[in-house]
Amino acid sequence: MLRDKTRFARRLHGVKKVKNPESQQAILQEMAQEISQAAGKVLLREAARPAITYPENLPVSQKKQEILEAVRDHQVVIVAGETGSGKTTQLPKICMELGR
Repeated sequence: MLRDKTRFARRLHGVKKVKNPESQQAILQEMAQEISQAAGKVLLREAARPAITYPENLPVSQKKQEILEAVRDHQVVIVAGETGSGKTTQLPKICMELGR
């Protein structure tokens, strides 16, 4: 996580200021353990993420691949459709799938 990265970077910079090698080693070992815990949290979050599904009956779902390519390839994409076509519910899923 970004928050962890920033915190660990600060602490690592602070370790350089510690003169005693034993103290440095103790801090680094503690940080290594905390990094392992943080990585474990990330894995748990990824595992808990629900699978993205697209209802086939929605027009936006039927055009998913075209919309996905447009969002990926262009800075601005305008999607117009009828009320109930899935714009509000399916477009965020497409963006999440792209990592945006």
